[in-house]
Amino acid sequence: MILGSPGDLYGQRLNQVAQIQHELIEKEINQVSGWLATFVSYAQQQGVSIETEYQVGEAGYWIREMTKKWGADLVIVGRRNRSELAELFLGSVSNYVVHHVKCSVLVVQQPED
Repeated sequence: MILGSPGDLYGQRLNQVAQIQHELIEKEINQVSGWLATFVSYAQQQGVSIETEYQVGEAGYWIREMTKKWGADLVIVGRRNRSELAELFLGSVSNYVVHHVKCSVLVVQQPED
């Protein structure tokens, strides 16, 4: 009696992994949307005119694309206290932005603990 082929097993497993990954991405999008709504509300309470957009993907790339789309004059980006080795392997959004956008960039260093 044949219950299934190895291909069926792997295909089912891949579908489960894809479903879990999709659910995690949806959860993260919902969390980021909540943060964004909080920041927008705070900015508006301070009298700041604000326009927002978020994209899923590489942050540096999308920041560069948004500066082009909006004709930005200034990008303000934070920077964490990563080791040089961590930046080598993980990359740095702030470093990418400084070297790839056409407008001024203000990098705000995270305070040390």
